[in-house]
Amino acid sequence: MKATETSLADLLSGKKQYLMPLYQRAYSWTPKQFEQLWTDLVELAEAFDGTARSSHFMGSMVLAPAPTLGPAGVAEWLVVDGQQRLTTLTVLLAAIRDHAAVDDPDAVERIDEQYLVNKWATGDARYKVNPTQLDRPSYRAIVDRHHGADRGEGVAAAYRYFRAQLERFDDPDDPHDVRRLEDSVASCLSIVVISAQQGDNVHRIFESLNNTGVRLTQADLLRNYFFMRMPSRGETAYHAYWLPMQDMLRPDELEQVVWLDLILRGNPQVRRDEIYREQQSRLEAITDEAALEEELRHLHHLAGLFRLIVEPAREHDAAIAVGLHRLSEWAAQTVQPPVLKLLDLRARGVASNEQVASALLVLESFLVRRMIVGRATNNLNRIFSTLPAEIDGTAPVDDQVRLSLSGSRKYWPTDAELREAVLSGPFYWRGRGIQRAFVLRRLEQSFGSKEPVDFSTLTIEHVLPQQPSDDWWDVLAAEGDDDADPRAVHGQLVHTLGNLTLTGYNSTLSNRPFAEKRTHLSHSALRMNQSIAAHDHWNAATIRARAKDLAQRCIDIWVGPIESVQEATDSTTLTGLRVLLALIPPGTWTTYGDIAAILGSHPVAVGALMATNGVPNPWRVLNSQGRIADGFRWEDPSDNTDPLDLLRDEGAKVSEDGTVHPSQRLSLADLADLLGVQVDDTVEFLEDDARRELFESELRDLRFSPFDGHLP
Repeated sequence: MKATETSLADLLSGKKQYLMPLYQRAYSWTPKQFEQLWTDLVELAEAFDGTARSSHFMGSMVLAPAPTLGPAGVAEWLVVDGQQRLTTLTVLLAAIRDHAAVDDPDAVERIDEQYLVNKWATGDARYKVNPTQLDRPSYRAIVDRHHGADRGEGVAAAYRYFRAQLERFDDPDDPHDVRRLEDSVASCLSIVVISAQQGDNVHRIFESLNNTGVRLTQADLLRNYFFMRMPSRGETAYHAYWLPMQDMLRPDELEQVVWLDLILRGNPQVRRDEIYREQQSRLEAITDEAALEEELRHLHHLAGLFRLIVEPAREHDAAIAVGLHRLSEWAAQTVQPPVLKLLDLRARGVASNEQVASALLVLESFLVRRMIVGRATNNLNRIFSTLPAEIDGTAPVDDQVRLSLSGSRKYWPTDAELREAVLSGPFYWRGRGIQRAFVLRRLEQSFGSKEPVDFSTLTIEHVLPQQPSDDWWDVLAAEGDDDADPRAVHGQLVHTLGNLTLTGYNSTLSNRPFAEKRTHLSHSALRMNQSIAAHDHWNAATIRARAKDLAQRCIDIWVGPIESVQEATDSTTLTGLRVLLALIPPGTWTTYGDIAAILGSHPVAVGALMATNGVPNPWRVLNSQGRIADGFRWEDPSDNTDPLDLLRDEGAKVSEDGTVHPSQRLSLADLADLLGVQVDDTVEFLEDDARRELFESELRDLRFSPFDGHLP
C-alpha cells in the first residue's frame, strides 16, 4: 500500500475508470456541502495572480484494483473511500463545461476528453467515473448532455446548484474567470490517494480513515505550535494570553481572530483552512521566545477588540457601540476585517472615537445602499478583506474608508441610483428578512420619536395588500394614473418601499380597506405609521409621494460614495435571470410575468434577455396560459428543437393544444422558496388569469434592478 499526493487532473488523466462498489451508499451530498466546496473553489480562483496558486486539501481517497479485468487499455479502480467527493467534482466539471459551451463550443470536447470520458471506449467503459447503480442514469445523462439531465435529486441537484452558481460567478467584464475556476478544480485541489494492493484489507483502511474523532481547529494547531516552541516562557504566556482568549471567545471566534490577524498583516486572500500553515510560515522566522510571547500578546489584544464586535454592549463609547450594534444586527460578518482594523487604530491612538464611529456608519451605508438597489453580495468578502490595507490613519480613517469604497468596481450606489431603487424596486424581495426590517426600523428612527418601541414584535406590512379586495381595486381604478390598468399599478408598486411599513397587526390588517387600516395605524406608536394614517386615501399617488420622502430619508441616513472617484456600475438583471432559470426543476414551468416580478423587471425585457443571452432552460418559461410564447426563439437561429418536446421528455403534461398542465406551474411563492428568499409575513399571491395576462403586456420604459437572491 502506498500514499501519493495528486491533483484531480492527474487522477482523471489517461484511460481510467473509477468504480463505486455495490456496498457504497448512494450519492448523499446536500446544499451545505455544495456551498462549502463552492466557497473554497471561488477563493482559490480569486487568489490566482497569474504566477502562483494556493492549493486546497480535499482529503484522501482509498483505491483498490478492480477484482476483474476491464476493457483493454482502461485501468479500473474501486473507490473504497472518497466516492462522494469524486462524483461531486466531476459533476461540477460537467456544469463548467455546459456553462462555458454557451460562448465556447470547443469547451465540450476539451473538458469531456480531459476529465469525463474515455474517448475511444464504449459502453460502461466510456465514463471515467462510474457511480453506484442508483446514481448512474442521472450521472450519465449529465455527462452526455441530455436534455432534462438536471431532473431529480442527488447528482442532478448538485448539477443544478453548480449551474446556478456559475451564472452568478461569471463576470461579463472578466473573460477568464470561469477558466480560472476550471483550472482551480482540476489543478489546485490536493488529494492524497492511498492505493491498496491485491490482498490488502481495504475495509480496515476505510474504517481507520473515518474514525477521526473531534476535529482540531486551526487555532488549536497554532496554540500547540506556539507552546511547543516556548519551553521556558510557555506556561507564563499561556496563563497571561492564551487562556484568557479561550475564556472570552468561542472556538470558532478564536479561529476567526487568528484569520483576521493574517488579513490585517496584509494577507487578504488567505483561506480559512490555511490559517495554521500561513501563521506557522510567518512565525518560523522568529527564534526568540520573548518575540513569540509578543506575538501571543498581540493576538490577545486583537481578541479583546474582536469581543467588542461580537458584544457591542462592552464598548465604552456610545456612538461606536451603536455602530457596532447596527452592523451586528445586519449580520455583516464580512465587514469584520475593516472594523477590527479601525478598533486597532483607535487603541493605538491613531484614530479618534468620532472618526471610528463615522467610519462604521460609512460601512453600514455601503451595505444598506447595495441591498436596497439589489446589488449581489458575492464580492463583499474580497472588498472587505482588502480594505484594511487602505486604512492606515495617515488621514482621518472615516475619509479613508469612504474613499476606498467609492473606488473602481466597488458598486456603491449613488444618490440617484438609491432614489430610483426606492421609487420602483421590489424592496420586499431584497436582502434577508432581518435586513429589510432593519431598513424600516432605521427609517422609523429618522422621524425622531422619543417614545420607545419594541421592534422585535413587529413585522412588515403591505399597506396596499398583496391580494387586494374589490374595494382596493376600485380605489386603484378610480384614482390611478390615466390609461393605467389598476392591476399594472398594483404589480409595480405593491412591493416597493413606499408601500411597506412595520406593524404588530399584520394578520389583523391583512387586505382590509384602507379606512380600517388607517384607524389601526393612527394609534400606532410609530411615527411612520401615523404619517400613513394622515392620508385620506392610499393609492398610486400617495405611495409614490411617500417613496420620495423615504428615498430622501435613505439618502440622509446612509451616506453615498464620493461620485467623482466612482466608476459607473454595470447593474443588470441578466445574472439574476440566469441563476433563477438554472434552479427551475425539470417537469415544472413558470411565466415571464412571475420571473419579471421576482427580478423587478417586466415580461418583455425578460423575453428579450432570454432570446439573446443563452440562458439555461428557456423552454421552462411559458406565457400565462401555459403555452410557448409567440415570440419564443432559440439564441441559435438554426436550432429547430421543439420546446414542447423537451418539456414532454422532462415529464411535463402537455395537452394536444400545446398547454402545459397548471399543476406543474411554479408560482411566485414557489420561486421565492426555490431561491431561499426570506419573507417575514404570510405571502398570498394573486393567481387569477387577468393579472397574469397583464404581465404579458408590453410594460416598457421600466428600469431594471439587479437580482440578489439567496440560494438555499
